[in-house]
Amino acid sequence: MSEWDTSYGRELPRALETAICQSGAPCVGAPPRPPWIRRFSYLRGLDGQIPGAPRPSSRRDSEKVQPDNSGPFEPLERAEGTSQVDYLRRLASHVRDLAPDPGDGGAPGEIKAVGVLGSDVYDKSLVLRAFRREFPKAVFFTTDLDARMLHPAEYAWTRNLVVASSFGFMLDPSLQRHIPPFRDTYQTAMFFATQCALEAPGTGCTKAPRVTQSALSAQIPPRIFEIGRGLAFDLSGDVPRGIHPEVPRVLPNPNGRHLVIGFGIILSGSLLLYLVSPPLKEGIDGIVRRARGAPRRRKAWAAAGLLLAAGLMVTACVGVILEDQKGEPFLAFSGISLWPTEMLRSPRPPSPCVSSWPCAGSSSGFDCSSTRSSARSRFRSREAPG
Repeated sequence: MSEWDTSYGRELPRALETAICQSGAPCVGAPPRPPWIRRFSYLRGLDGQIPGAPRPSSRRDSEKVQPDNSGPFEPLERAEGTSQVDYLRRLASHVRDLAPDPGDGGAPGEIKAVGVLGSDVYDKSLVLRAFRREFPKAVFFTTDLDARMLHPAEYAWTRNLVVASSFGFMLDPSLQRHIPPFRDTYQTAMFFATQCALEAPGTGCTKAPRVTQSALSAQIPPRIFEIGRGLAFDLSGDVPRGIHPEVPRVLPNPNGRHLVIGFGIILSGSLLLYLVSPPLKEGIDGIVRRARGAPRRRKAWAAAGLLLAAGLMVTACVGVILEDQKGEPFLAFSGISLWPTEMLRSPRPPSPCVSSWPCAGSSSGFDCSSTRSSARSRFRSREAPG
């Protein structure tokens, strides 16, 4: 999705297709382009406001984008006037019904990613609102980081949005100094360009009469951000220091103090659950009693299983640490990290184990027959033949 009535909007999709072909993706035609990319366009001013015309800031902030969790647009939006929102609704439905061509002669696929390439952040917001509902599983990406993407009213459709941007909200501390973070990438770029023009120390700007694109990209590497709840997390990885600020660590920097605190929290939480949950306490006590009276061979197998589980956990932790800045960010409340979900799922035993745990021994005090019949009726299990 890109603007049709600007040179920026027409050239940016072509530049993206050229970069994809140069990366080794299968392309056809002359000039070559990926056949599995479908291009659609829109005109600027989707909300009915003339691009470049002065308008009150209160209207831009309150009337252009209204939070509505029931749907991307008002249900009574009419196909009349200067607003183009009805075009977006029809376009989103058209793209949804359009079977994507994989480009290799195979069966039609599904849309995996949607790129919104435009110059107006409000137009991008309207496009995201229209297409998020039709493609909830697709990855959305755009260009040019803007603080308005972080507003709580926009979170329903900007969450997990991937943003490619030349600059973030700040420069390196040696260049940013006491200046607060900017509103968008263009303000940051203008501030940096002003320092270059004034030959401020630390900018590293060259005085060449003409700078090539490759040299500029090497000096100012682009950034990749993912929009979360109230933040734009930098996923750029390790980049040269000097212009951009240091990339935040994907994982907390491990040290002895953090490990001790984490182990203490886990141990105290487990002990608290053991004390306040009578079924859990009785189940664990029953397992301990059976383990004491179990044959030596069974104890050896149980010890081997525990050692194998511990080894797998250690291997997983070492693998995560070795990924360093290329792994999943460890963020608890941002909405962009898988770690909280995996931490909640990992200690949960399978449902059959939970159902049969209290009935593992006759000394547990539970009615095993009623538990088994309840499990059969709930999961509709059948007796094995013979």
